[in-house]
Amino acid sequence: MNIWLNFQVGGGASTIEHILRSCTNLDCKPVEGGFDTTSSAVTSHAFNKQWHPKTKAGLLAHDYVEYPDNVFTPNVPMIDMKGKEVLEYCNSQPGKQIYIGPSNNISSEFSIITLQKVPDYPDWFLPKQNSSQWKNTGELERWELREYISMYLMDWYLPEMTTQWETADRLDMLCLDTITDIFSDFERSVRIITEYTGCKITNETKFKSMCEHWSNGQEKIWQDWNNYVKYKREKPSKLAGDVVHEAMIQYHLRQQGVQLKCWGLNTFPDSEGLKQYYE
Repeated sequence: MNIWLNFQVGGGASTIEHILRSCTNLDCKPVEGGFDTTSSAVTSHAFNKQWHPKTKAGLLAHDYVEYPDNVFTPNVPMIDMKGKEVLEYCNSQPGKQIYIGPSNNISSEFSIITLQKVPDYPDWFLPKQNSSQWKNTGELERWELREYISMYLMDWYLPEMTTQWETADRLDMLCLDTITDIFSDFERSVRIITEYTGCKITNETKFKSMCEHWSNGQEKIWQDWNNYVKYKREKPSKLAGDVVHEAMIQYHLRQQGVQLKCWGLNTFPDSEGLKQYYE
């Protein structure tokens, strides 16, 4: 059996694969490595994923060693392939199809907060419009990078996530929302996947321990999200210093008709202090 965990990056699919291959009766590739705590949250980036395609060429190549049971984790979208195309291609392949991603704009914004766990964040994730004007983002002052992200990121990301969820739903995939399913009740979400795929949990103690370890390791994500939500609602709050989160605030202010005096604003103030920069 092939299990396709098609997922928006940051959504925990690597750990779900880790658990399925460690605690169920699936006859999979042997597990090597384990949890990684070197980033801001617990991940399974130190574990030997079976097949984790990130590009169109990688997806079409099917470059993996096959076992009686296989767990695949394609990125949706990819850097050179829209999410809709990725999902339609994966759905044309044999196996159980699952989609993990945001179902609405609130969940989409939360999913951006989760991206801090991913290596090389935020450079790999940034929009590409007009980026030929510089070699890398290190050439930009922080206020310039924030302004750039605020102008392009959300207008691409929010519609893309909506289209992905609608596509997965249309294709009758098992759809699990990033915030209300995966991050709010990880153990329940993984159990839903085991039931959907028909595999059996063979080590309940280890299963619960792995789910709990991952869930407890997302505290930084929740803290940053709660601070962001309060800031966005103009309640007393201070962001954690992530330029992408700051750009999201600037985007929402612009949507409300508020422009920032952003020239030279390299240190983003708290929610009260920001008001003095309103134009």
